[in-house]
Amino acid sequence: MINRYYILNKDKTTREAKDFEEFDSNMKENQIVKKTEIGKILISTVFLGVNHNYSGGEPILFETMIFNDDTEYEYQERYSTYQKALEGHKKCCQMIMDKYK
Repeated sequence: MINRYYILNKDKTTREAKDFEEFDSNMKENQIVKKTEIGKILISTVFLGVNHNYSGGEPILFETMIFNDDTEYEYQERYSTYQKALEGHKKCCQMIMDKYK
């Protein structure tokens, strides 16, 4: 069975959690990667901690979502690394700024 629970280390690398308790305590501290508000739009990037790659391969552990002013999401993208998540966050911010110029 594939371990689905992951830890975000202080150096922003990830590793498999030893058990659910380690995963749970880590998530209380390390869930938010970055949040940006542009007008009434929220761009939120988080560490999911649970592998969302169900077909095998590199774990998908981060997610960026764009929420409109009604708190409904308009866009979602997932990533395998912290760095890719930051790049995706930046891309989403630029996408929103370009849309509302």
